[in-house]
This record gives sequence, structure tokens and C-alpha cells, in this order.
Amino acid sequence: MTARHIRLLGIVAAAGLGPSAVAGLVQEINLRFDPAVVIPDFDENGVSIDVPANAPPQFVITNLVVGLVIEHEWQGDVSVHLEHLGTGLGGFLLDRPGTSMWGGSSSLGYGAQDFGDVVTNTPLLFDDAADASINLYAGPMSGPGTGIDSLLGSYRPTDPLAIHTGGPGGIWRFTFLDQALGNTGAVHHISMLIEYELIPTPGSLPVLVVAGLLTPPVRRRKRRQAMRVPYYRAGDQPCPELRSPGNRRRSM
Repeated sequence: MTARHIRLLGIVAAAGLGPSAVAGLVQEINLRFDPAVVIPDFDENGVSIDVPANAPPQFVITNLVVGLVIEHEWQGDVSVHLEHLGTGLGGFLLDRPGTSMWGGSSSLGYGAQDFGDVVTNTPLLFDDAADASINLYAGPMSGPGTGIDSLLGSYRPTDPLAIHTGGPGGIWRFTFLDQALGNTGAVHHISMLIEYELIPTPGSLPVLVVAGLLTPPVRRRKRRQAMRVPYYRAGDQPCPELRSPGNRRRSM
């Protein structure tokens, strides 16, 4: 069973006030998998999970933060790729941290267990604004006994998430890979925080965006002032289906 919760927060400015007025949309997605989604051991296709995150077409992405909870016996085995299926753009959130390709002392990478806290379901965050990179988060010493178990905090991903800036909402494909034989793992949680913005044309009417609906504002006679827009939340929606890896060519 997959538990899914989505919140859409409408933040609107009056477009009629001029070209500098900007309307924004913040979308939060939280997915928890019970049972956890097994990552095939030493399989080049891994397992893919598609996450819908639609937004009105006039909105573009300005910021993206991703959270993961992955149970795995050896962090240095794990790679996670994120792709926007609409644009075809993608990159790795993490790719065998601590291995020699990032300057680590061992080709095995960090030997610690788990990304995020499996017990509390607290995710490890990937954010371009973080201070440290995930690639060598614990320094160059790698191999058995290195790294941090149940790693928490915020780290820059292997490939910048800024590649999606200016792009649309849509379906995101997470692909989880185990790239060494012998240790196994599973995906417990995916979260996404996506910020969008709209720069309206001069003279257009202000709009309120709630769960994809466009609603014109109420106009009052003999009053000319921008309306304050309250805080809105959309309710739970059905969970997405998990997709098996199929015949997928891994993108680098």
C-alpha cells in the first residue's frame, strides 16, 4: 500500500498591477511505501517509480527539493536518477557516494547503512542550495566502517536540480539502482517540494490557483485595491502506480 499526500498552496499577486506582479504556486508531495519497494540487487535497470506533479501550463518551475528514505546495507552501492518525462531532462541525485570516481579512497564507497531514517520516516534532502555535496559527504576515507548510518540533513545532489528551472510540471521518474553485488535495499519514502511562478502580462486579471482550478477574483464596486489571498490546501489524492523497470536504458 502506498500512502500519498499532496498539498497545493496558492500564493497570488494581482496581475493587473503591472508586469512585476508575480503569482506563485508551491506543491508538496509525500509518498510512503508499505511494503517498501525492493531495489533489485546488481541490476542495470533497477526499479522506477513515476510521480505525477502537474501544474497549470502557464506556471514554470523555479525551485525543486527532493527527499528520500532508502534502506540499504551499503551506501556506496546506491544510485538514484531523476528524470522529468515531459522534457527528457534528468540527472543523478546520488551516484555511489564515497567511491573513487569522486575521490574516495575505495571503489566500494561508503560502508554505512541507509539514507534517511527508516524508523521515523525522516528523509535525506537533496537541495542545490545546500553547503555540502552528497558525493563525498563524509570525506575521502571510504570502504568498511565509513560514512554515517541513517544519513540526514541537506546535501547538494550529484547533478544539479537547477536543470529543471523554467520547465513545466509533469511526471517525474525516480530510478533506484544497486550497482554492486551482495547487499540489498528498498525505497521507503519519496518527497518533493516544487516551487513555480507565473509572470503575467500587463492588464491581465489576477487569478487564484487551487488544485489546478483557475478562479477569477471577486470585484467590488468603487474599490480599487489588491485582494489578499488566503492559504489553501488541497486534500489527499489517489496514489500513483509503481512501474517496473521494463526495458529502460540508463541515462547518465
